[in-house]
Amino acid sequence: MRFDIGNKKVFMKSLNDYYKSTNSSEIMNICIDSRYISKKDIFVAIKGKKTNGHLYIDDAISDGASIIMCEEEKCSHNKCLYSKSNYIALQKIAASYRKKITTPIIGITGSNGKTTTKELLTHILNKKMNVISTEGNYNSTLSVPLSLFGLNNNYNVSVIEMGASNPGEIETICEFTKPDMGIITNISNSHISSYKNIEEISKTKSKLFDSLPTDGYAFKNIDDPFILKMDTKAKIISYGFSGKADFSGKYDGDKLYVDGIEINIPYNNYEFAINSIACYAIAKSFDLESKFISNRIANFTPPIGRKQIIKRNKITIINDSYNANLLSAKSGLNLLENYPGARKIAIMGDMLELGGYEVKDHEKLGLFINEKMIDIVIGYGELIKNSMNKIDSLKIEKYYFNSMPKLINFIKNISNDNDIYYVKGSRGMGMEEIIKKGLP
Repeated sequence: MRFDIGNKKVFMKSLNDYYKSTNSSEIMNICIDSRYISKKDIFVAIKGKKTNGHLYIDDAISDGASIIMCEEEKCSHNKCLYSKSNYIALQKIAASYRKKITTPIIGITGSNGKTTTKELLTHILNKKMNVISTEGNYNSTLSVPLSLFGLNNNYNVSVIEMGASNPGEIETICEFTKPDMGIITNISNSHISSYKNIEEISKTKSKLFDSLPTDGYAFKNIDDPFILKMDTKAKIISYGFSGKADFSGKYDGDKLYVDGIEINIPYNNYEFAINSIACYAIAKSFDLESKFISNRIANFTPPIGRKQIIKRNKITIINDSYNANLLSAKSGLNLLENYPGARKIAIMGDMLELGGYEVKDHEKLGLFINEKMIDIVIGYGELIKNSMNKIDSLKIEKYYFNSMPKLINFIKNISNDNDIYYVKGSRGMGMEEIIKKGLP
């Protein structure tokens, strides 16, 4: 990971704010992977689960790094700046950097749909404005500071995705990003293994609204019971399908209407529809025209692995393999059910990081599939057995594999023209291999 620095002079001032004195080396970019170091870069040595960046300090220096951020007090290199924690150092430097940059920030968090919502909003705004947004899914307490350094005052707005695998992380991110606007997409059991319960997830996400200034804007999804109860001192702009909202929508599984305006959404599922209303509401707050917004939504393509549509050799693949929980799986299966084609085939891997909900949520998934107009369900993994056991519809063929090679070989033998495949599972299941090797 190598990140641009939007204003190098401001960055050096912020670096000096933290370390008090540094060498006056010219800098280019900031990097946490020594393999991508170029001349005049700053290398941040991170102690991770798989490797220790301090082992590669010599490599970084030999490749031209001008500054090393290091946690080893006895490091002998004169280019090294010492701190007890590079995580904290980056956050403090980012906080100082943010104070010197006036670009307004839109923070996006939630249990599902963060990345797609961020990409959709950026897609809408960047046609009319100079926009910078989080790259990929770099949304952690480590990667958000690095993304923040890309800001400069030439941008009209920044869209920053905020993830939280543990309690307190949204609050930490907001402390140094200081968002002006915020949206929480929804609250569900995603990553619940790190939390006591869903209420703690809600409390963690709500810190985005808590952080907003009185002249800021909180875009509130009134259809989510957890978000509906959240307080904020910012101005509230509400949206949703139920009840009275500033931006009221109607969705019939085909067409989306917002305040009477028809929007042809590219993917017919509730999750995309509600997040489209959210992006519509935010875009309207920038005084963009309704027709322009609806046209931008209609020609949007989602990121890889998030309900990405792939056409290949007369079959269609819905690649939803980036990650999985019950809410996102239901959303994707609804998309499969309504997608035009011959046979509809769901390939489902385990949903991980569900803690004490892992059996119950997999059973709920099986019951949900049982009611769908789907022709074939193929399960892969240990937990997905709980789903497969709940599928007893005579209209659905079901198959189970505990071996990826056997699953891939099976798919190769059953594929027909005009089949529609939906591929879903958590990152740890490696479901993308099926798309690469199994589908023709």
